[in-house]
Amino acid sequence: NVKGSTMDEEWIDVSQEKNGSVLKQIIKAAPTESAEDGYPEKGNKVKVHYVGTLTKNGSQFDSSLNRGKPFEFIVGTGVIDGWSQAIPTMLIGEKSKFRLAPSVAYGVDGQPPSIPSNAWLDFEIELLGFTDREDVSDGKEIVMKKTISQGEGWKKPSADCDIEIEIEHENTKIKGWWPCAQRTENLILDNLNIPVELRIGIEAMTMNEFANFRLGQKKCEYTFWNVRLISWIENEQCIIDVPGAVIKRTQVPSSTDEWQFPVDLDTVRVKGQVYVPGETNPRVDYGAIDSDDDQGGIEWIIDSGDDSIVIGDCIYPLCDGIDAALKKMKCHEVATVKISAEYGYKHAPTRKAQCGVDDHAAFVFQGSTPINQPLEAKLKLCEIKSGDESWNLKGQNKIHAVNKKRELGNLAFSKGDYTRAARRYDAAIQLGRSDYDIDDADKPNLHAAINAARCNRAACSLKLGDFSHACSFASDVLEQDPTNAKALFRRAKAYTALDEWSKAKADLKLLLSSDPNNSDAKRVLAEIVKRQKAYNDEQKKLYAGRKNIFGTA
Repeated sequence: NVKGSTMDEEWIDVSQEKNGSVLKQIIKAAPTESAEDGYPEKGNKVKVHYVGTLTKNGSQFDSSLNRGKPFEFIVGTGVIDGWSQAIPTMLIGEKSKFRLAPSVAYGVDGQPPSIPSNAWLDFEIELLGFTDREDVSDGKEIVMKKTISQGEGWKKPSADCDIEIEIEHENTKIKGWWPCAQRTENLILDNLNIPVELRIGIEAMTMNEFANFRLGQKKCEYTFWNVRLISWIENEQCIIDVPGAVIKRTQVPSSTDEWQFPVDLDTVRVKGQVYVPGETNPRVDYGAIDSDDDQGGIEWIIDSGDDSIVIGDCIYPLCDGIDAALKKMKCHEVATVKISAEYGYKHAPTRKAQCGVDDHAAFVFQGSTPINQPLEAKLKLCEIKSGDESWNLKGQNKIHAVNKKRELGNLAFSKGDYTRAARRYDAAIQLGRSDYDIDDADKPNLHAAINAARCNRAACSLKLGDFSHACSFASDVLEQDPTNAKALFRRAKAYTALDEWSKAKADLKLLLSSDPNNSDAKRVLAEIVKRQKAYNDEQKKLYAGRKNIFGTA
């Protein structure tokens, strides 16, 4: 025991070096039962309330009480060294005062203006709780993780992964896979019922990590599970707006460091087989996959908008689902793909001149074509040939490329393929976004091409029911061309769908001021007036009913 320099009370030296740099005085002892929980250790997460004052004059410089929120931290990280020595001496419920030397506080630098150089500090600390576990359940404290042995790297499995695990629970030890399709329900492995909450914890692990999980919110409900994360396979959603439509699983990653993925209008060369689920023989064969041989296969332009390609005298059907998967693959990657019927083949191969299948088609299509059926495929992307070197386009070439992409969008739009048309217009807009490499004389032509694409993109959004984006694209046009008739009309239609009638009327009136005979604008304006009248009449009825019931407005 040592005496405090300015106090008569006895202090306990709890410093690691036993040099008096961390002194402790217990203000309120912990409850007896706290001894069962033990003391915090390095790496534990603790929760405390504290008040910090200068030893010299007692002036307060910090307080969690004033903030009304306990302070949480990991012992040994993120705090001054004196705290990391002091906290492991406390029990839950204990309140103690600690006196810290400058060497374990803020030293010669201090922390101006509140803490001067070489200041001794006093902290009154109350330990509210601690845990050797990390809450991986988004603050709900129902899945608490304790790492037993560290894993490899930083990557963790996502919700779309099939995960291979080894689990120990009570006297049972098993190994198996947890498919992503079952991530929202309990998993049964060898008659062991594994709670769905454990999946949350597993998704917080790294490769080969071994951890113990405590599940449950109350002590009486706690269950404990040891888990080793062995591996996982990513199930990548290839069509974001339609989950489950096309799912890709990488089997052999790309052997190169190339970052490139195929994009619309790139030419790809592909090998692999396509199956009907449950069948062992392929229905479509693009060439056997050999990890050492990328020669051969079938070439086509990805997402061209056509549903077939011509090779020799044969017309081959293309599959939107395969195109979607290929756009998520790198060169030389091998992947398996699950494709819903909606994104499968739509017709059988034929000859150009007459119906039937020639010898070449018979080689590719084995037996009957799986039209409008779900599919499974194993594919290798052997080569990517860029459709255009967009990054290298300048001047008139860039303007021409923007217009070409817009025209491809127009073609898809005319066929009612609004999703593909939207992608084409987006590509045109993105390509022309920068005009730094365009001569001043040509900049108006580029801006006109981009505005045409934006205006058509607004029309796509209207067709797709995406009225907010329709407003946004039309507004982009109107910033540069405030009287553009198509943009005014399309934004007015979007505003009408969003029940923003005053804004819609303003756009239509501006349009009619320059084009008084625009019949479409007159029709939509009349519809708005009619809808407003119906709404106002309904509100009057509701108001009258309220007045009758309550006798007051």
